[in-house]
Amino acid sequence: MPRVLLLIIILLFTSCAKDHIEVIKEKEVKSATEMILTFQDRPQEKVQEYRWRTFNSYEDFIKANKGYKSDLMAKSMHQLADIYMEIEENTYMRRKGGFDHSRSRVLYEEILKLYPKRSENGGILYQLARGYMEEGELNKSNQMLERIIKEFPDGKYSQEAAFRLGEYYFSLNDKQKAVSYYRQALKGDDSSLYEKSLYKLGWSFFQSKDYEGAADMFMALLQRKGISLTPEGKEEIGEISIIERDMVWDSINTLVLVFDYMGDPSKI
Repeated sequence: MPRVLLLIIILLFTSCAKDHIEVIKEKEVKSATEMILTFQDRPQEKVQEYRWRTFNSYEDFIKANKGYKSDLMAKSMHQLADIYMEIEENTYMRRKGGFDHSRSRVLYEEILKLYPKRSENGGILYQLARGYMEEGELNKSNQMLERIIKEFPDGKYSQEAAFRLGEYYFSLNDKQKAVSYYRQALKGDDSSLYEKSLYKLGWSFFQSKDYEGAADMFMALLQRKGISLTPEGKEEIGEISIIERDMVWDSINTLVLVFDYMGDPSKI
């Protein structure tokens, strides 16, 4: 018997029994999630019917039992909301219309209400921020990013949240706020985001005519990438990706301007 059918039987069997919620094993919930999403990519009529029966049974179980609070129920609700969002994005790709994440958002927000202290809520806030961004609701998206930084400062998504907020304020030419968020992004472990933050800090300082600050950021970036200057003034560049190469060359070219604007060699 396929695991997904076994899950359906378990779901239906436990739909009204609080004491049996834990019968659903985490790996079976994960299996159902993967199966539902896998079926979505297959257009065959029978597979579609089977997929939606499975999905509806999973959905009905959660609706009937979400009042019985448990870690497993919270995870099941979270996975269902992720499935909703996946379907919403695939629907957008097929129809080329506007994004509508209202269905996933309702469930995400319900999880936040029922389980306000859950450590995985940083991921929910991230999904909400992404959904609002795709719908063009930038203010609401930023509110979710702010919550990530405030409520989960050391969490998985805090560095990206800070960088995205820095990008938002940089685009508005609010360099003071942009710098503040880029600096926060330097506290994370993702080296790519760290280096992008150094680069954008360099540009923020340069556009604010803080040339010493700009030089510090661009030099810090070049040092991280192993870039050095020969006594003849030529660059020595190791192996870096094409995307990194563009950022590195732009940093070098901007440094030339920075040093020119600074003028006094003692400041360099």
